[in-house]
Amino acid sequence: MDNRLNKPLRMLEVAGAPDNRALAGYLARVAAGDRAGFGMLYHLTSARMWSVIRRMIVYRQPAEDVLQETYLTIWRKAHLFDPAAGEAMGWMTTIARHRAIEWLRQPANAAQRSTDAAEEAAAQDQTEQSVLFGELLGKLPREQRESLFLVYFYGMTQEEVSSALDVPLGTIKSRVRRGLIALKDLLEL
Repeated sequence: MDNRLNKPLRMLEVAGAPDNRALAGYLARVAAGDRAGFGMLYHLTSARMWSVIRRMIVYRQPAEDVLQETYLTIWRKAHLFDPAAGEAMGWMTTIARHRAIEWLRQPANAAQRSTDAAEEAAAQDQTEQSVLFGELLGKLPREQRESLFLVYFYGMTQEEVSSALDVPLGTIKSRVRRGLIALKDLLEL
C-alpha cells in the first residue's frame, strides 16, 4: 500500500500530479473493489476534479454534490477504463465534466445560475484571476461581462447562457463577440 495515503492532502499536491500509470493502477484496484485504492485515487485527484466542476457550477453545495456523483460513477465504472484508450486523468475529468453538464441542463438549476452569483463567485476566487484581468472586465458593460463569465469561466454554451438568462441566442452571441472585441481593444491600449 502506498504510504503517501497518510500524508496531508497539501503534501500530495506539492509532490506533483501522479503519473498516468499510477492512476491507471489505482483505477484497476477500484475496479476490483479495493476501498483503499479508491481512497488514494480520491486524494490524488479530488483537487483537480473539484476545479473542473467548480468552473462550471457556481454554487458550492451543488458542486460538492456533483463531485460526489463523479466519484460514485468512477467507483461503479472503473472496470470500463481502458489504459490503452487514453489517460486515467482524462477519463475521470470527462466523467466530472459530464456530471456537471447534466446538473446544468436540469431545468430547475437554470434559475440558480444567475449572473450575480457567477460574478460573486469569480470575485471571491481571486487566485484564478489577475488584478489586471479583473480591471479589464470591470470596464465592460454588465451584459457583456456576465455573458463572458458564463461562457468562458463556467463552461456554459451560448445556448445554455441564452436559456439561463432568458435572452435570445443571437443577443448572447453578440454580447460575447462584442465583449471579446472590447477586451482586445483594451489590451492594445
